[in-house]
Amino acid sequence: MASQTNEKQMARLQQAVEHHSRGVFTEAESLYRQVLQDAPGHPDALHLLGMIEYQRGNNDLAIELIGQAIQHTQSAPMFCNLGIVLLAQGKIEMALDSLHRAIDLDPRYLLSYTNMGYALKSAGRGDEAVHYLKKALALSPGQADIQVTLDMIRQENQVADAVSSHEQWMNAAPGNKPSDTLEPLGFQGFSYNIADMAKFTAGLELIKDSLTDKGASLFASDNMITWNRNYSFLREDFFLKILGNPAYTYTEKSVIWRTYVLLYFAEHASKASGDFAEIGCHVGHTVLQIIRKIDFRTLGKSYYLYDLFDWKEGDAHTRMSGHRNPRMYEDVVERFSEHDFVSIIKGSVPQSFAQGFPDAIAFAHIDMNHPVPEAAALEAVLPRLSRGGVVVLDDYGWWGYCKQKMALDPIIKKHDLSVLELPTGQGIILKA
Repeated sequence: MASQTNEKQMARLQQAVEHHSRGVFTEAESLYRQVLQDAPGHPDALHLLGMIEYQRGNNDLAIELIGQAIQHTQSAPMFCNLGIVLLAQGKIEMALDSLHRAIDLDPRYLLSYTNMGYALKSAGRGDEAVHYLKKALALSPGQADIQVTLDMIRQENQVADAVSSHEQWMNAAPGNKPSDTLEPLGFQGFSYNIADMAKFTAGLELIKDSLTDKGASLFASDNMITWNRNYSFLREDFFLKILGNPAYTYTEKSVIWRTYVLLYFAEHASKASGDFAEIGCHVGHTVLQIIRKIDFRTLGKSYYLYDLFDWKEGDAHTRMSGHRNPRMYEDVVERFSEHDFVSIIKGSVPQSFAQGFPDAIAFAHIDMNHPVPEAAALEAVLPRLSRGGVVVLDDYGWWGYCKQKMALDPIIKKHDLSVLELPTGQGIILKA
């Protein structure tokens, strides 16, 4: 009889895990609780129920449930996941202690090393993070995400060095700086669509060595490589503060040229009548920079932010870093809680426009990484675009997103407008 009961529990647990892995939390929770009803204190059911609460954003309850599981039995996955939840609460040292315990229990459990590396990276302890990520790579050679993180840490250090070097030059005594020339600036950030990062990095070193300035003026980031440019935005305090701000992600810093273009046209459009729209706002980074640059209260304009704020297995749109946060929408709402001119609208585009949409549009930034909602958004925006207004299409010039260009070009032509494709991959529509 006991054997049959255990088999029944195992079957329920397996079924719950299948639901859980697909993001069907309600069904998974119900099955985990059925297991606990038959076997109070079942460590696996408690542990995984705790992970559901973490994924829902209920971190305190998650810690309580995983803690109860650990009281019954201790395993590397339990301490590893406890570390993840503690990290989400900002309890870095406690998270690191838990991850250390996971490694002690099972020195070959891969996720303990990767999460330790990510935790140390988030704490600004890049050198220590590299140590654990290399151990993870040794356990599982060929893990692309681990290699990418290692490359990001190395490149982040280069970003920090570039900012530091420029600040030192700016603060140098006037007599120590040539009066008839600008300091050469270089910048290296993250680029996409690279199959072999080692070869790419070696290639950059060869390019530097081939240049007359040995790479002092090389810009290599966001799929752009150029040199012998002035990079005016890298000489402005506003953009240097973005690069030097530890709260911003490496990816947000790597797209600094795109941010510069976006802010230039946002300022230009601020003189036109109508409101602003960010269609595909993700976590709100670009909106935050525009708000820092433009005084919306003086202008009396509203800012509409649209996003699905969600991603599930099988969804057509790209999974972004923000989608790992189960409280993505709530966190964006909180991020802009002090700005009463901002409206955050959750849902699919264009259906969500029914919840609120500007009568006249001065500026729209469209960035959803998918042709269907982007085409629908542009169809809605262009008839309301004011004279002097601007639309920035984030994906227009990226070959990997060429379906967007193919979908958007006929709409632009229908409205007797044209689009300027930039090396940043952005497309600019100006209405004269």
